[in-house]
Amino acid sequence: QLISVVDSAIEKCGRPDFVVYRHYAKFSEWPVYDVDSVKASDFSDGEELSFRILKDNVVGGFSWNKAVRREVIGTVHYDESMTYCEDEYFFMNIIMRHKNMRVCYINYYLYCYVQHKDFGQTRDPRKTFTPDGLHRSIIAREKILALDNLPERTAQKARAGIYNTSVSALFGRRITPSPEIYARYRRYMKNYAREYYLHSNDTITTKTKIFIKHILLLLHIHK
Repeated sequence: QLISVVDSAIEKCGRPDFVVYRHYAKFSEWPVYDVDSVKASDFSDGEELSFRILKDNVVGGFSWNKAVRREVIGTVHYDESMTYCEDEYFFMNIIMRHKNMRVCYINYYLYCYVQHKDFGQTRDPRKTFTPDGLHRSIIAREKILALDNLPERTAQKARAGIYNTSVSALFGRRITPSPEIYARYRRYMKNYAREYYLHSNDTITTKTKIFIKHILLLLHIHK
């Protein structure tokens, strides 16, 4: 049914380059949708899409909540050197190669991300974020920041994410970085703090916790 709904939206939107739909991650029965009633809730461009990919998990950088026109993908491939956020970088790479892009958003939950208890890579969420997962996340955002034509507000989101992850990585000694990486994280903490507190969608509570961790790191008072 997902294909039928997306196909209907593609026709109603005039065959856009991207179709993005909602998703949820939990155990649930599949809801039933009326294909004929599908409406594109938004219609936007590539710059807006790049911003939304980094803004939150409603759009996100996931592969499983998007349909992309083959001609738009062109010769772009997944970066096989990446083991985290590779799909996010893949889509951002595509978007930045096109000045004009038409995007259709479907405000329907069409994909259910199920975490099985007894099998599957994500049966235990704690195991999906391995000790070097934070570092791999930063590498992905660094790659995004290096893309040509990256809109400034998208870059702000990327830098805000790097700041948050840098603080989390160093606090509590969750990783043991090399001197070069340690210095890099500290530089990110210094240079990107303002963008995190101004442009992150994190709650006030989360921002307060990150701020406290930042201060404790500066004072060398951490686990």
